[in-house]
Amino acid sequence: MRGAVTVNFANQTLHLLPDRAVWWPARSTLVIADAHFGKSAAFRKIGIPVPAGPTTKDLSRLTNLITQTKAQRLIVLGDFLHSRAGRQPEVFDAIASWRHSRKELPIILVRGNHDRSAGSVPAEWEFQEVEEPFMDDGISLIHDPERTDKHPALAGHIHPIVALPDYDGTAVTVPCFVVDEGYLILPSFGTFTGGHRMGWSEGRRIYVIAAERVIPLPVEG
Repeated sequence: MRGAVTVNFANQTLHLLPDRAVWWPARSTLVIADAHFGKSAAFRKIGIPVPAGPTTKDLSRLTNLITQTKAQRLIVLGDFLHSRAGRQPEVFDAIASWRHSRKELPIILVRGNHDRSAGSVPAEWEFQEVEEPFMDDGISLIHDPERTDKHPALAGHIHPIVALPDYDGTAVTVPCFVVDEGYLILPSFGTFTGGHRMGWSEGRRIYVIAAERVIPLPVEG
């Protein structure tokens, strides 16, 4: 796919996509993490003036990814919903409409910490909600990378970002994928989320997302 980088992880070919997702062709599966739907609505509910629209924008991105990959399954590595305060009608109506338009697509939600506090998704959305780890073809699909075990894992939770130096001596932060021995951490799929700055460690590979491309950073020596 355009702008993607292909990696071999746990003897599987995975494609890191510039729209903050992983395409797993052998399983016809699209994987995302940390959409945090309803976060902006939750902020507005308590009087913080943030722009509306992230839910619609992110659902449109997700639709494009499903169409491009022809995915037969979607796995969400936790934090699909942000909080109980974000369970607003405009958020749920948008998601319900999106789900109805692709009701045949199996969706597995590996529950994360925000899912537990936000509450289960509506039954009519027909998600399969599971606790971590969810095993599939030798890979552990989890939310929190600290919960990994002896199995290689795809994870979210951290919202990894990295700081890149700009020409004027300042730095810009961009989302990234992080591959360490034993796990691959996805960036947050949601466009209205914070991020955790990642540093270097032995064996770590960082793949930044910039200019609609995934770019592997040189390994620091």
